[in-house]
Amino acid sequence: MSPVLEVSSVSLVIDGRKILDDVSFSVEKGSFTVLAGKNGAGKSQLLKIIKGLKKPSSGTIAIKGEDVTKSRQKRLSSVGLVFQNSDLQFVGETVEKDIMFGPENLGWDRDRIRAKTEEMLNLFSLTELRNRRPSTLSGGEKRRLAIAGVLAMEVDIIFLDEPFTALDTPSVMTLLDTLISLHEKGVTLVVVSHETERFLAHTDRVIILNRGRKVFDGPSKESLDELRKNDVYIPPLPFRSLTWKAT
Repeated sequence: MSPVLEVSSVSLVIDGRKILDDVSFSVEKGSFTVLAGKNGAGKSQLLKIIKGLKKPSSGTIAIKGEDVTKSRQKRLSSVGLVFQNSDLQFVGETVEKDIMFGPENLGWDRDRIRAKTEEMLNLFSLTELRNRRPSTLSGGEKRRLAIAGVLAMEVDIIFLDEPFTALDTPSVMTLLDTLISLHEKGVTLVVVSHETERFLAHTDRVIILNRGRKVFDGPSKESLDELRKNDVYIPPLPFRSLTWKAT
């Protein structure tokens, strides 16, 4: 299967300091990948480059085989990014209008926008909240709305930046169920997180950054020692137990 995303020899230098150093990896369609590393490893800067919010100093980004390094608009429309602080990406006055915003900006016709909005409201259990202001939602509800708004634009890949941060246990469980369901539906997911013990058992692959360099890229089952070695907390449990869901 050809990859959805190919990152090739990407480097980033800011004020003479190398933030990312020759990072390369690919993400397969329908996979559930973890991008891990301690604070300062370069994860957030890499996300901004892939999304099109920052230019790399060198290297290329390809989406479904097409070099989009110089096409910021193509990356913006093909790559979905759910911010750690969901409030930063809400633009609609209501839950329903927020989901509609992306498809409207893409120029879809009214019937298609309406159908997609209803699909997302149902998929993320937001139907009863459709007329609520996003600012009045709980943390877990906000995170689900943020993902719904991104998925509504039919992006090729979704990145989630620290999605479990500041959520209580019930919200974590609901969000985890949502991510597992999306994975089962074939949505390509990359989760950037240092809280991998909450969901690692459900993922396919782990990529680890350390000081701007890729130091591991392999199956999730084989990543435990490397995660610990690179200061990512992993409790002394077998791989299948690394989830907050009952197993």
